[in-house]
Amino acid sequence: VYAQDPDAAADQLTEAIRVALERRLVITRDAAEDAFVQQIERTFGDHLNPDDDPDTLYENFQLSRTLLQALPWAEQHFPERLTAARTQFATYLADLHHHGLTDKALDSQRRGSIAGLLNLVLGAPVWLYGVLSNYLPYILPSLVAKRATKEAEFVAPIMLVVGIITFPLAYTLQAAAVQHWLTHDWRLTVLYVLSLPLTGFYALGYWNTLAARLRRLRAAQLFRRAPAVGAALLRQRAELVTELEEARTAYLTAR
Repeated sequence: VYAQDPDAAADQLTEAIRVALERRLVITRDAAEDAFVQQIERTFGDHLNPDDDPDTLYENFQLSRTLLQALPWAEQHFPERLTAARTQFATYLADLHHHGLTDKALDSQRRGSIAGLLNLVLGAPVWLYGVLSNYLPYILPSLVAKRATKEAEFVAPIMLVVGIITFPLAYTLQAAAVQHWLTHDWRLTVLYVLSLPLTGFYALGYWNTLAARLRRLRAAQLFRRAPAVGAALLRQRAELVTELEEARTAYLTAR
């Protein structure tokens, strides 16, 4: 085709690439649809995909594709019900935000273990050490990216490039300071440098665990202080789960 019509060949190749990519990408029609699907996944992803393997993203990809295929079908077959569900879902998320909660915090099955509590208590000094040692090189890439661009797709690459500079530079300066003023022994300084990234990653995981536990405690306090409000949130959640389950069953049956 190229020998006869280069432009037509380019168009055919571009179309072939588009078709191949669309089979491997999650594509939304607009920002509103994208936000709605992401909210459903973050809130009820575990319920809609109970067999999801946490070590792979393939199931999440399949869930996203299924939801995006189901939305146009729902708009065509029961648009009033879909509109009501959107409103109900937005109200539920607003109520959760008002009380500083998440859907996972309401899930009574997500209990904190004694081992998790001990980890929070005993790991606090390690978390503090990791934060103090890594905060500056960690936060600078984010600040630079926010000032450099408003485009979401460029934020992560900018942070990566800046982080490649800030972390080695910060670790080098910290190691030199420790060697000069504290250890005077290169072996101890090497151990100190090795501790920096390890405690930095630990600090990130520790903070996520702590934040989740604090949200569960906030939910428990809400149920004790205002049981009617907690019961209303649980009722909203149950209604939404039932609606999603019925919609999924209808879509899979029709498909």
